[in-house]
Amino acid sequence: MAMSCSDLRPDRCDKLLAGTVEGTIESAMKPRAYIETSVLSYISARPSRDPITQFRLNLSKRWWEQERDKYELVVSDVVEAECQRGDAEQVALRQALRHRWFIGATIC
Repeated sequence: MAMSCSDLRPDRCDKLLAGTVEGTIESAMKPRAYIETSVLSYISARPSRDPITQFRLNLSKRWWEQERDKYELVVSDVVEAECQRGDAEQVALRQALRHRWFIGATIC
């Protein structure tokens, strides 16, 4: 299916034509999902003995594996800063997630 600029949001159309939008037209058409610190923490966390925490870990990981590609992922500067805190191993895992999946993501 061919797409024209009129199929895009107006604010993205000018940027796309000017070549300043990273990614593809398909990514420009995705709805945005704001990812907060807890999501990144849960998907990079070690297993938990607490059943509620483990449920949240599993749910977050399942969403990440099955749903993330359907969205343009968005994070804030606050999330960026929060992901730098804590256990060094967990910080490294969160940074790896950030660099792998948020390249070109909007930071609001």
